[in-house]
Amino acid sequence: MRINKESFTKSQFEFVDDFIRRPGERYVYGRTQEGASVAKEIAIDGFIDDFTSDKSFIGIPCIRLEHVPRTARIVSAVVQAYPITVTRRLKSQNFEFIDYFAFKSISKFPLMEIPYWIGAQEHFVANNKKYSNVYENLVDKESKEVFERIINFRLNYDLSEMESFSTNLKGMYFESFLKLPKDGGVFFDIGAFDGYNSENFFQLYPNMGMAVLFEPIPTQANLLLEQFKSRSNFKIFELAISNGDGVVKFNVDSTASHLSKDGTGIAVRTNSLDTFCDYYNYQPDFIKMDIEGSEIRAIKGAVQTIGKFKPNLAISVYHDVSHLTEAYELISKIYPAYTFYLRHYTEGYTETVLFAVP
Repeated sequence: MRINKESFTKSQFEFVDDFIRRPGERYVYGRTQEGASVAKEIAIDGFIDDFTSDKSFIGIPCIRLEHVPRTARIVSAVVQAYPITVTRRLKSQNFEFIDYFAFKSISKFPLMEIPYWIGAQEHFVANNKKYSNVYENLVDKESKEVFERIINFRLNYDLSEMESFSTNLKGMYFESFLKLPKDGGVFFDIGAFDGYNSENFFQLYPNMGMAVLFEPIPTQANLLLEQFKSRSNFKIFELAISNGDGVVKFNVDSTASHLSKDGTGIAVRTNSLDTFCDYYNYQPDFIKMDIEGSEIRAIKGAVQTIGKFKPNLAISVYHDVSHLTEAYELISKIYPAYTFYLRHYTEGYTETVLFAVP
């Protein structure tokens, strides 16, 4: 397992020193929370954004890249889907720049943390054997490389680890190594949001039988009901899947709606998958799970379902530093004969998926 030490270049250190000390012609690429945290620490001349009509962001002018002076120095604060695309664009136009990850690490400023990476170093040191165990039990070379790149990016803030990835949200979850029935299969879309993954499921597997969509936010669930009202093989449940049955509070935030940590938000109903499948007599062949950090709870509530039906699993494991090792451990204990793959679907820190294939 390849684990690198932090290795920023001399030129990166010099850029950060110059950006901090010398005022004027300092810009941030991207109107993001990360970019706003840079502007809080250093006076910048503008935010670069080619896709907005807004004149300003947090009181600072917005400007298109074509209007930025060639002598400008830029911190790219695009961190999720397209950070590599942005750095390649800046490089192709001969701008002086640095990415947010390197800038944060080198500057030591109290900039916004990558929320899903908090405690990464400590967790890796304390659980090194667990990481090694996951790595050794990934079945193919691509999975092992994905693992190494994701972990090194997380530990060292080195964006170059992500240069081999591209953002491919349409291709998420439905990999060639899945073992699905030729027809009549049942797809569980846990965290359905707009139903895109379920639509994609039927486009890729037209002979499949049913998609069961779980969406806890009432307004979104109602949109799904309306969207698929003429599709008898789409079943919509206004329900959060967790490790128990009851009512919890949810914070509504578009695709990032999540379980409330402070008791605020709307009340939503929860079921475990074991309760749900027992009540409705469903037998899933493929379970996709992206529920903004509640994946481990949901797996713990699906022990009987997974053990009995041995479905293909696609579990998002990027919402917390512990989830990659913990999801692997839980699933492999439920059914030791699973084969494990790891894939990543963006240029940044989101959308890492652990697959378990029976």
